[in-house]
Amino acid sequence: MVLQILKPGGYFLANFWPVRDGTGGPPFPVRRDEIERLFGPFFSFLTAYEPSNSAPGRQGKEWFVSARPANH
Repeated sequence: MVLQILKPGGYFLANFWPVRDGTGGPPFPVRRDEIERLFGPFFSFLTAYEPSNSAPGRQGKEWFVSARPANH
C-alpha cells in the first residue's frame, strides 16, 4: 500500500490516467470516485485537478492529485 512505503512527512503525488469509464486496457481506466474511495480514508487531498496542459489525446482523461497521510 502507498501509505506503508511513504517516507514520514512525505507527500503522495500522482497523475492518474486514463480517467474514464470502462474496463478495457492497457492502460486500464480508473474513475475519480474510485480514486477517492480507495485513497480517501488514508489521505487528505491537498489538490486534485484536471491538468490544463495535457498531451494531445489525453485532455480530459488525466487527474492530478497531491495528498498527505490523513494522520500527518
